[in-house]
Amino acid sequence: MKQLYHLLKPLANIYMIILLWSLSILNLYVFYIPLKNYTTSAGLHTLPIVLDQMNYYTSDEGYQALTRLGNDGRNAYRLSNYTDFILPFLLFLSLSLPNLALGKGSRYIISPMIYMISDYIENIAEKYVLEIYPKRNDSIMMLACYSGLIKMIFATRTSNENLHSHHTNIKKTIQVLAQVLDKDNLSVLHYIAYYNNLYICRKLADENCDFNTVGNNGKTIINEDTQSLLIYLFIIKIIS
Repeated sequence: MKQLYHLLKPLANIYMIILLWSLSILNLYVFYIPLKNYTTSAGLHTLPIVLDQMNYYTSDEGYQALTRLGNDGRNAYRLSNYTDFILPFLLFLSLSLPNLALGKGSRYIISPMIYMISDYIENIAEKYVLEIYPKRNDSIMMLACYSGLIKMIFATRTSNENLHSHHTNIKKTIQVLAQVLDKDNLSVLHYIAYYNNLYICRKLADENCDFNTVGNNGKTIINEDTQSLLIYLFIIKIIS
């Protein structure tokens, strides 16, 4: 873990943090494109429920969700699942680097690492049950469920570590990080950029939507994320 810490430490700068969060948000947006297209073509009013959005489910409930999707919905979910193989790595870096920038030790990489591994296990299990459908494999379905639970626990834990790293309010944490990252008297830009990142993180972790999914209020969050991505690109342009 210390070797990984020394490998990641040089990446803990404002440019990389903004870029990684931007790519994470963009990947999340791309994840929902096939499902949104299916929703439109099927004449549905809300996005269909997929396994990623279910906090806990039995094997029967998991297969019922796949059945309700129908053939076109499952095909859309397969396409979304492919894009979800990029997000765990992006979020691992996005959750790790702010802590490293604040001068924290290698142990703060552990939770993001567990999150990433469990997310990949969940994605592989989901891909498998989608590929063999309508055949069942209850063990793999439950593996997807429990991996998703572990993912959520450690993503939330790491998010809380980022948001409350100095045991004070969020604004203080942002100010400290901005000072640490400020090398060219651009602390105002750093402050805006990091506050924007945390705002997105908190929106995605809203009670109506878990950390890795958009949920029922997907359209609003996606629009905010898209606008935020434009802000990131604008900031990067100014800095460069």
